[in-house]
Amino acid sequence: MRNNKYNRFTSNGVSFSIRYSAYGKAQTRALVTPLDPRNGKRLTKRQLYGTDSDYPVEATLYGTTREEIYTRQVPALAADLVIDMFRAGILHPTAEYHDLYALASQLESEFLTYYQNVRHWRDTTAHGYRQQYRLMLPLLRGIRAERLDQAAYQSVCDRITQEAESTRRRDAIDEKDTSSSAQTRIFLLGLLIDYLRGVEGIEIPAVPQAQSTRASNRWLLMQQMDMAREYPADIITAFCRRLSADSPVEHLIIGIIMDTGLRISEALGLLFGSIRQLAGPQGPQYYLMVTGQINDAGKRSVVVKTKAGYRCVPLSAELGALLWQRRERLAACCRRIDTRLFLAQFADGRLADDSTVVQQVRQRVADALRAYLDESHAFARLTALRPYTFDASVQNRQLTANMSHHSLRRNYCTDLYAQGGWSQQQIDRQMGHDNSAPARGLAPRELYALCLQKQVVVTPFHDQQPLSIPPDAADNPTVPANRLWVSVPPHSAVTVAWCDPEPGSEISSTGNGCVCINVEKLPLPADFAYRDSPLLDADAYKILRIESAFG
Repeated sequence: MRNNKYNRFTSNGVSFSIRYSAYGKAQTRALVTPLDPRNGKRLTKRQLYGTDSDYPVEATLYGTTREEIYTRQVPALAADLVIDMFRAGILHPTAEYHDLYALASQLESEFLTYYQNVRHWRDTTAHGYRQQYRLMLPLLRGIRAERLDQAAYQSVCDRITQEAESTRRRDAIDEKDTSSSAQTRIFLLGLLIDYLRGVEGIEIPAVPQAQSTRASNRWLLMQQMDMAREYPADIITAFCRRLSADSPVEHLIIGIIMDTGLRISEALGLLFGSIRQLAGPQGPQYYLMVTGQINDAGKRSVVVKTKAGYRCVPLSAELGALLWQRRERLAACCRRIDTRLFLAQFADGRLADDSTVVQQVRQRVADALRAYLDESHAFARLTALRPYTFDASVQNRQLTANMSHHSLRRNYCTDLYAQGGWSQQQIDRQMGHDNSAPARGLAPRELYALCLQKQVVVTPFHDQQPLSIPPDAADNPTVPANRLWVSVPPHSAVTVAWCDPEPGSEISSTGNGCVCINVEKLPLPADFAYRDSPLLDADAYKILRIESAFG
């Protein structure tokens, strides 16, 4: 028996006929036709659009499955077709008046579900919008939907803004800007009007205005100067280089965020097996596998903030060794792969992995960071470095609010670009922001090279370190570096062919007196691309040839 579940759709009393067919190898095509509410026949193009054609209206949709088309695409298309039917005079508005508050209250669930499907809102986004929607509802009392003209609509928007401003935080940054909560409620009001008009068929005269997203000049200035994007280097290094395997959990978490830029939810969600070790010619290297995070309920979720959130993040070797010791302690007590690296608590020689400690640990991290920043006089030093002051009290509130664990993530981004020589795309990938390409696994050799990129630059745990290149250099990963140690047999002479893209740089070599080293500079490849960063990629500083002068 044929399943007709997805072949009929109804909106505002109008029925729609849907026919499906295969399209290509992996797609489905749907033809949606509105039915005339007066006789149940298919509407023609002449009836709906006034064109010289008596063929039925067949709006086309494409998707992967019938269910996906029916639930995500058909409702929006049906709403548009209903509007066209009103314009063509096929449908007529009812004479009764609707109370806007009553409508918005009754249709809350349907309205939010509709737009979550149409606009692909994440669950967290939909939850936030639901809260703002309910705060907007009381301001709609006593308003008749059919009498909401442009002047009445603007009046409601003004009331929404005033209500939001009255409950705004005292440390708001710019009193001239409409608060984000007011903008969200006005945005939802506009969607509600479109929904009532298109889906429910209620004639509302007002046309919602697009909300301006342009920020004020004051806000833009503070985004540049008072976001704690760059702490003095000695503040970060002093904290990291005094860490040990016995340091408190909250200090280790702060060290991880300083060294890797992880989100606090990702750091708390690290598991027993998230810390990995790789052996190689430069010694053991360490990295983190980010495969989940702690959600708002304090539970670990395998769903990360973005699809690029699943990633491998290299660690400084010193921090990696400390975390590896903690991993070994956990291994001696419990080898469950779902044991959390920092939330597992030892008590009476037993291991307890309790989700109720999440909030406690998060608060301890915040308190420990605040105490250290106060101890190191970070606030005074950042304000002293401020290039421009236009309102000290407002700027100080902005800076204080931003001196949190997330500011360490911003500081890490700055260091990657200014000192690490990473490209913008590489930084986006490390931060879990790059959604341009699907997540993929890395081979051990790629992971080792990724870790070496961290070794050769300054990090909170070490100064710039050279790479030691043994005689079989061709078998080793190549990474950007300013210094390399080349190991060759004693009492020999070697020629090092070097490709250097910087016209003003000098290449020098030193030996122990028993080795003769000649440096040969090669021309750049024809397809070489310059990058605006202190250190370039592997092709720029790669040892191309080591030859013994004596065979």
